[in-house]
Order: sequence, then structure tokens, then C-alpha cells
Amino acid sequence: MLHFVVAVRTLLAVSNVNNLRTLRLASGLSIDEAGRRAKIERSRLSRAERDYLTLRPEEHARLAATYDVDINTMSAPQST
Repeated sequence: MLHFVVAVRTLLAVSNVNNLRTLRLASGLSIDEAGRRAKIERSRLSRAERDYLTLRPEEHARLAATYDVDINTMSAPQST
């Protein structure tokens, strides 16, 4: 588990992509599988990953549980 946490933090620090996508990829999940586990439609999750929409707080909570990360990790602003 520690290696996963370090990998996620490293990806978040160096990546220019949205935190949601980075977390999903670090978790090894496809967008379809992440959406299924978090009970979020694939298209909605895709739009959130591309910053076209903001997920509701309960959706963020379900994704945090799906990715096994603290919800604050998901809300951290991404530097460009």
C-alpha cells in the first residue's frame, strides 16, 4: 500500500493531467471500471476528468473510496 501512495503522490506532482485521471490510472482502472465501481456514468466521469464538469460531493467521495485515497487528494488543485 505504501508504494501505491508514493506512486500516486509522485504522479500528482509531475503530471499535467487532471487529478481524477491521474488517480484512476495510478489505480490501474479503466474509465469503465472506475465508473462502475463508483456508480458514475462513464461519460460523466470522462467529462470530469477533462474538466468539462464538476462532480457532486457524493461522487467525489465514491471515487475516493474506489481509488483508496483521501478525498482531499482528489480536490487538490492541479498546477499548470
